[in-house]
Amino acid sequence: MKKFILFFALLLIGTTVSAQDFVKASDVTVENFAKYLQTKKFKILEKTADFLKIESEDGYPLYLDFDKDKKYIMFNINDGLKDTADEQKKQTLLEKISKLKMIKAVYFQKSNTVQFEYYFWVTGGFSWASLEDAITEFYLYEGDAFNLDTDKIFK
Repeated sequence: MKKFILFFALLLIGTTVSAQDFVKASDVTVENFAKYLQTKKFKILEKTADFLKIESEDGYPLYLDFDKDKKYIMFNINDGLKDTADEQKKQTLLEKISKLKMIKAVYFQKSNTVQFEYYFWVTGGFSWASLEDAITEFYLYEGDAFNLDTDKIFK
């Protein structure tokens, strides 16, 4: 019986220690995200009712746009292209980037920028750890996109 109680106690402690904070979609607010991300060494550069602009420890910015229906948070950042880059090279680069499954790249001709987008779904809830992982993955995929730029047309 003592072994059973000890086993049960260790099991309970193990699940309590490894349990992640579960965040319900109804708790998704700019303010809650800002508070949490500040504890994880992100700087809050800008905060409005529907978006956050954060900066990583390494100085990389990222926008988090909050869906009004609390279904997702869109991570995005715009990166400029050189004015001298020809349209065919831009198109070729976008085609390469589109093969990266986790992010979407959208070209804006007027500003000559590429916007990288990723949708972090919060419907049904999520853990703070999964948010951190998603932000890290976004930065990694953005880096992968830069590595595909063999013609060096990003600024």
